[in-house]
Amino acid sequence: MTRILLVDDDDDVRTLLEHVLLAERYEVDAAATVEATRALLERYHYHLLVIDMALPDGTGLQIAEEVSRRGTPAIILTAYAFRYPQAALARFDVMLKPVRPAELLDAVAKVLNL
Repeated sequence: MTRILLVDDDDDVRTLLEHVLLAERYEVDAAATVEATRALLERYHYHLLVIDMALPDGTGLQIAEEVSRRGTPAIILTAYAFRYPQAALARFDVMLKPVRPAELLDAVAKVLNL
């Protein structure tokens, strides 16, 4: 089964996106901080991370760069893409918030080559 780590500090957004992914039969773990994300990454293998850019204790870009070095792809969610270096973002799939469920599922399928 495909395992996805969903990271967003907004409880409502995280819950909504988690339900969208679960409805498609993905196995989903969720976190709200960089610290919690790193703890889950130490315990489990993920096929994909879907991660918010702005987190209370860091950025999703930090985590995306870390996991990409291990071969795990990441989709970055942000409402403020213009605030970040475009060269850094270009290495990842970036989705602008608010994210539509169908667009998220399309992006997940594309990144996972499904």
